[in-house]
Amino acid sequence: PGATTPTVIMPPSVTIDSPTSAAQINIGESISLSASATANASGSSIVSVEFLANGTRLMSLVPAPYAFDWTPPQSGVYSLVAVATDNQGARATSAPVNLTVLAPETTPPTLTVMGAPKSGARLYSPVLTLGGTASDNATLDRVEVSLNGSPFVNAEGGSNWLTLLTLSPGKNFIRLRSVDHAGNLSPEIQLSYTYVKLVPLVVGTNGFGKVSPNLDGRLLEIGRAYSMKAVPARDQIFVGWEGIDSTAPNLSFTMREGLTLTAKFIVSPFLPFKGTFNGLVANADAVTPDNSGSFTLAMTSLGVFSGKLQLGAARYSFRGQFDLKGDATVLVSRGQLVSPLNLRLHVDLASGDRVTGSLSDGGWVSGVHANRSVFNSVYNPAPQAGNGQFVLEQREQNTNAPAANGASKISLNGGTLMAGKLQDGRKFSTGNTLSRNGDFPFYLSLSKGQEVVLGWVNFPNAALANGTVLWVKTGTNGFAATLEAAAVK
Repeated sequence: PGATTPTVIMPPSVTIDSPTSAAQINIGESISLSASATANASGSSIVSVEFLANGTRLMSLVPAPYAFDWTPPQSGVYSLVAVATDNQGARATSAPVNLTVLAPETTPPTLTVMGAPKSGARLYSPVLTLGGTASDNATLDRVEVSLNGSPFVNAEGGSNWLTLLTLSPGKNFIRLRSVDHAGNLSPEIQLSYTYVKLVPLVVGTNGFGKVSPNLDGRLLEIGRAYSMKAVPARDQIFVGWEGIDSTAPNLSFTMREGLTLTAKFIVSPFLPFKGTFNGLVANADAVTPDNSGSFTLAMTSLGVFSGKLQLGAARYSFRGQFDLKGDATVLVSRGQLVSPLNLRLHVDLASGDRVTGSLSDGGWVSGVHANRSVFNSVYNPAPQAGNGQFVLEQREQNTNAPAANGASKISLNGGTLMAGKLQDGRKFSTGNTLSRNGDFPFYLSLSKGQEVVLGWVNFPNAALANGTVLWVKTGTNGFAATLEAAAVK
């Protein structure tokens, strides 16, 4: 009797929520520290939660939440505790949590591949399993793999790793690497494999022609390069491929699943107009022997052509092919020491009787005009056939004095010869063919290329001649005159 029962004060309770035990971070990184605290005594409340690392006070927090970010000052193992205090002075300490702070580490991990097919091998299954080992002087984190340039993904396992890959048909490129906890990367291992998948190719033609070799129905390997050539039949032209965007008859392609190729052919638009075109090159601004002269072109039924140019004393040859629009550009060689002439041509596919265009050396541009030879002595004789007399007169001087006179001879096949004498007694002779409307390209190169006479002379019939001819001489005693052609009755 008379004894008193001592009062029992219930201490608070406290636990560390973050980090978890055995957590690791690198030196210089921050980590979130947080705790939960509860007051257990009647009428009590938490007045502070204090965090300590290895017995050293880090932070005292009140009220909740009891959390803050901490950056450890050095590497090592830290024992973290939280101490909760209530308003009655009762205290409680949490269970310790160990945190490992890793020192700077730059040694890369290692990686090996074991039991894999030799890099470069041809495989006949799309499923490929790779595996091996990885290690690090500190802590290995993971092994990563990338297939055909895709982002790296984690392989299964760590020091003993495994990955299952699905290959695409054709070439496949694989990259492997290991990563340690400090972020160091091992040297990459690069492998390549070809998954061989055979699929049929469909090849067809549209129009008259063939494909060589004909791979229609053949089982070809996806991702592998093959080649074929489109060969048109007689008087046909290849115009392009369906299935691949190409107009080249020699086709190189990479096989893919579901590929269908069609070679397209059409009747040559040049067929009705094959033949020879004769004409002149003339500069519209100022005719000189260097920028004006004669032009001849022979075209086949497929639009392939060859030709000749004469500019003064210089003669050049060229060749090329018109495209389906009738256009062509040719570089005409003038030898190794001089830049080539640029020749642009267009054949009129509506009538087929004219070739027009331009010729340039980069400093001057001259027009090109040529007419097709259409007459045949048996099937289409020239109505102008016969002999005649003509003069070339200097009209602008109002003297009607002949600068030249001579005779013309026109054959049934349109072949025409104009020969005579200039006013100074020099003899001349020039031959060519008449166009459908009777135009004749008159061209003379005199004085070793320093003097030129050129223009179009029209023959309505053998006895009539008209047209304008330019007579130009360069150098000493140079001159330029305009001559009118007329028949002598």
